[in-house]
Amino acid sequence: MLVLVERHNRQQVDSKNDLTQQIDVTSRHQAAEKKKSGKKASQKSSALDTQMADFKQRMQDFEEGLDSIFEGVVMHRYRDVAAPIRQLALESLGQWVCAMPGSFLDDSYLKYLGWSLSDKDAAVRNTALCALIDIYSTENAADSLSLFTQRFKTRLSR
Repeated sequence: MLVLVERHNRQQVDSKNDLTQQIDVTSRHQAAEKKKSGKKASQKSSALDTQMADFKQRMQDFEEGLDSIFEGVVMHRYRDVAAPIRQLALESLGQWVCAMPGSFLDDSYLKYLGWSLSDKDAAVRNTALCALIDIYSTENAADSLSLFTQRFKTRLSR
């Protein structure tokens, strides 16, 4: 099961990174075509606009899917009866935050890691702490974590 979840997480991250890269490339092509003039440039610009709209719709669908997975799995399993399942949920959340900070580096997701710092099982607390260490190590993450740090500093200092 752990291997399947890890593979799924990696596929999600890779898919989002590929889609983000496609949006960036198409955006640069759009900017270059807008500088040109003529009927051919106009047609290509129109095609790029359509392609960009498709990519943005796919990104929105992707992010809605991730939210559904989060709400359906992590939100419920971080309080599961079995400690290994709680650990797996928190580990996945930590990986998502590190891999996709634009989507998950937010207090509405991080609070589950903060709450888990007071879990009754030491392994779960350790998993939450390791995930947070990885998140704090992420480039430019510390600025976004100030509210989280203030809210959970007593739990972090234990």
